[in-house]
Amino acid sequence: MNPKSLANLKPAKKGEVRNPTGKKGPTGLRAFLRYELETRAPDKVWAALQAQGFAKGKDAKGVNAKAIAKILTIKALQGNLAAIKMISKITELPLKQEVELTGADGGPLQIEVSSSLDQKLAEILCARKT
Repeated sequence: MNPKSLANLKPAKKGEVRNPTGKKGPTGLRAFLRYELETRAPDKVWAALQAQGFAKGKDAKGVNAKAIAKILTIKALQGNLAAIKMISKITELPLKQEVELTGADGGPLQIEVSSSLDQKLAEILCARKT
């Protein structure tokens, strides 16, 4: 370690908080999108939604995510298939699917184990016993 680096280090004073907000948050695209979705939507967006009769009362002002949800819902109600698919993808849980593995002609699976593998396994098991 460089001695000059150590010279810059000074212990914190009693009660001093060096990083009051904690570590720096994520900086990727997902983090920026979440930030933008949580910020307040511009007034003209809500004015346009109000003009169409879709934003009333508490919904008259809100965050970008709420505005996007409103617009996406409006598009879906107008028959926009892409909006319908997006809402479905976001809100619906994937359905469980049963998977059945079969061998040739629908018969049971045939599993072949090479003799060298059996020998290695026997060696490992014998080594553990001793």
